[in-house]
Amino acid sequence: MLINRSFRTGTNNHHIYKATEHGFSSGDFHRLCDNHGATLTLIETRRRLHRRKHNSIFRGYITVLWSSQHRFHHDPQTFLFLLSQDYIIRFYLRSNNQIAVSHYSTTGPGFSLNDIYICDQSNQCNLSHSEFPYSYEDLEENGKGRKTFSKSNHFCVHEIELYAAIA
Repeated sequence: MLINRSFRTGTNNHHIYKATEHGFSSGDFHRLCDNHGATLTLIETRRRLHRRKHNSIFRGYITVLWSSQHRFHHDPQTFLFLLSQDYIIRFYLRSNNQIAVSHYSTTGPGFSLNDIYICDQSNQCNLSHSEFPYSYEDLEENGKGRKTFSKSNHFCVHEIELYAAIA
């Protein structure tokens, strides 16, 4: 599981959704994730032509409920982040007025309008993309811009996992 690789934990996490088990369609995502709030989303990308080489794992945390109704939500507690063996980089919204999460019945998880967009059947095509920094701020100024979360701003998804955040 991606969470064990990410956090090196053997504890029981409340696992809600895993795309390789439950399906990559937007319907699969919403059937299992809608009405769940305070969640941690982990997304692992892969190169389009290399199904076994995984480029990166990035994560997002939200407190609003996931929904298949077409809506945009503000969530001042949300953030995106990258985690390595040595450090964690968090990316927060530019302001509390920014859109934190976008919900569409025809897509998977979406952070802001374009910071992270996961398309339907994201494992079969490279229509998922990142337009970071859009609503989220790159305070680290890592210079990667749209390639912060993947080596390309368009990517295929190898895995999506969603967990309930347990305090």
